[in-house]
Amino acid sequence: MSYKGHKWLLPKEYAVKEILVKESLSGVMRFYCQGEEITAIQISESVISLADQLKKKQSAVVAAPHSVPTIPVNTRSLNDDLVNGPFVEQGS
Repeated sequence: MSYKGHKWLLPKEYAVKEILVKESLSGVMRFYCQGEEITAIQISESVISLADQLKKKQSAVVAAPHSVPTIPVNTRSLNDDLVNGPFVEQGS
């Protein structure tokens, strides 16, 4: 039997039968045939939860915080020509 790149030998009575594999977060794999547990194996590494995978990925991508240089920006009030320009009809 092969699962996630690992291979195991099961007794011949399970040949050509459907085997259910349940993997716990602690790294224990349990094999079932027709609802009955065949065996359980502790694999070397624990399963990493999706939340932990995302945290690890985010921390690896994020650079060290640094200050952003100040950039001067021109601003206008909302009452200038941008809002009340020549294309806007004033009250009649």
